[in-house]
Formats: sequence, C-alpha cells, structure tokens
Amino acid sequence: MNKIQLYAAILCLLAAGASSSFAQQFTPERGEQGIAMFYADYLHGQSTALGEIYYKEELTCSHPYHPKGTLLKVTRLDNGRSVTVRVNDRGTFHDGVIIDLSFAAAMEIDLLKNGKAWVRVEPVGYSETNPVNPNRARLTQPVPSQSPYGTEFTARGITSYDPSTPSYGYRGPAPSGALRGGYGIQVGAYTVYDNAVRCQEGLRNQGAGGISIQETYRNDGSRLFRVVIGSFQSRTDAETYLRDFLKPGYIADGVVVQLN
Repeated sequence: MNKIQLYAAILCLLAAGASSSFAQQFTPERGEQGIAMFYADYLHGQSTALGEIYYKEELTCSHPYHPKGTLLKVTRLDNGRSVTVRVNDRGTFHDGVIIDLSFAAAMEIDLLKNGKAWVRVEPVGYSETNPVNPNRARLTQPVPSQSPYGTEFTARGITSYDPSTPSYGYRGPAPSGALRGGYGIQVGAYTVYDNAVRCQEGLRNQGAGGISIQETYRNDGSRLFRVVIGSFQSRTDAETYLRDFLKPGYIADGVVVQLN
C-alpha cells in the first residue's frame, strides 16, 4: 500500500468513526427533539388509530412510528418538566410536531396555555397499561350523565341555567349563564362550527355550566367560533372556577376574558 492509499484509508476510518459518533447522538433510540402538541377536547372518548379509546385524563400519546405500548419520557426543554406517556395512537400530522399528548400529559408539563412547546422524547420501556396519573385521585367521583347546571342549550348559547347545584364537591363561584357583561373563560376557538359544538357538549357532559358559542370575525373576514364559560361578576371569580373546578377535573383549561 502506497502513501496515498494509506492516507485515504485513514481518512475513511476517521469519517466512519465520526459518522458513527454522530449517529449515536441522534438515533431514535436515544431520543429526538421537536414540537409537542395535545389532543383537541372533542376527541375524548373516540377510538385511536391503534384501536384503543382516547381518554383525556390518561397519560397517553400519539407518535409517528413507536409501537403501541411504548413508554416515552417527554421533557419540555424550556422549563425542564417531564411526563412519561404510553403510545396508543398513530400520528402526528403537523409539520415539525413529533408527538401529540393527552390533555392530562400536557397539563403535567404546563403545555395547555401555549398549545405547543419544544420537547425531547426518549423511549424508556414498554407497558400494556397506561402510566399511573399522579393527579387521578382528583377524578374519583363519577362524571354525571347530564350537567348539574341544566341541559337546555341552544346552538350558540343557553336558554336556561341553574348554577345552584354544585358538582364534584365544588362550592366556589359559578357562572351565571348570562352572555353579556362581567368575565368569562374562553376554553376554545374553532374555525369549524361543528368542532365548537363538540367542545360545548363535552364540557356540558363533564359538569361545566354557562357554556356558549360566540361567533366572531378575524381581520381577513373568516369566522371564528369561541367557546366561552360565563359570566362571572369578577375576574377573581372566573379565575377561581378555572383553577378549582375546570383544571383539577381535567375538564378544560382556558383564558379569562372580559365580556362585552
């Protein structure tokens, strides 16, 4: 072997070593980084692509290629919070999104307000059952088949509403059902009206009251259907209802807004 051949062989070995080192850092088995999002409320109770039922209070996820039953540790990179979830659905289908989390899992890493965040995903095992939800004790009381606040809803608002019956032991401020004045909690905004209706029905079936769908328009003229719970006499009352009733029961997260 002449010097040129020897030099070429050495370069090949070095390149192979560097390539191998690079691959070891970024193989799926060692984890991946990308954007995490979470399921829409109306998907609660529906069948997943892998044949299970999605329940928003379970620690589950949808992933493009990991087999059903794979346990994934999802760590949010900007706040360090992590949660272990089990794959039971196939997806996602959004550019740059590497995982869709259940509502409960998203709550564990404080994902609900922003809607998406940069995360690291690492496989940590396999299980036939979903991980134990550390906050599941708050959900021990059964969900009523009908809302304790009344069931007479119009397509976009409320025709009657009785806030006097508490739910799940909650005794704090309750929405009045009025659609004007005071404060409300916006829990969703949809471009498709049917999706807003599904959200409204899901909230109602889980015991939330004072739910309306308000039609607004964007700057480009397109319609937007906002799902709002209200109204409350004060911002503090609305924040209390959100903090002590909606969030602990994994019913919804939202933003307190002033109603016109």
